[in-house]
Amino acid sequence: MLTPAFKRSMQHTKAYLMPGPGGNGSTDIRDETGRAITLRNIPYIATDVAKICKVIVFNNLSEQDIVYGASDDWMFPGDFTVQCFARQVSNADQILFMHDSTSGVKWGIEIVSSIRAFACLGGSVLDVSGLSISAGQWYHWCIERSGTTTRFYKDGYVVGSGSDAGVVGNNTGALYVGSFAGSLKWNGYIEMFKVDKGVALYRGSFTPPTRRF
Repeated sequence: MLTPAFKRSMQHTKAYLMPGPGGNGSTDIRDETGRAITLRNIPYIATDVAKICKVIVFNNLSEQDIVYGASDDWMFPGDFTVQCFARQVSNADQILFMHDSTSGVKWGIEIVSSIRAFACLGGSVLDVSGLSISAGQWYHWCIERSGTTTRFYKDGYVVGSGSDAGVVGNNTGALYVGSFAGSLKWNGYIEMFKVDKGVALYRGSFTPPTRRF
């Protein structure tokens, strides 16, 4: 049985991308923790296609992405949760978000095709096939570690799990949203990208949020 989604809390939040008060076409995109971000080729806001509030639009032809600088906050010695809503314009091999590139360290999600997605959680690499991923459809994506158990979620269901007791991430690599260092760029929309360090918010299947988390 699905459990209710965990209540929103900023106690452990290290990154939380949200559009500002502007309307369609505004480039007022900020992180609610106050962390500095770099908008490359200026992704922008849309309100008419939003899942819950406003969305950030990424056009892969314009090579748009958002970059967080290196930080200790991207290095997870224990529990963590990273999540967002996302919608692709077309099915293709695209990065939703990714930190670093070092094998056994990096973390992030790559949507490979209409049936396959790939999650990196340090030494736990979850390559999941047999999914149903439709262009134009919103999905809630999440990666999480609780203790030594890593989980990969699509719409609140565990689609892959593994085990990793090591440190995930590092303090030298940047965090990219909408690409990985400019490659495999996201073509579509991302809403409420959020990183929580030191807490596993779900620990099993859950009902995806219906309001800001």
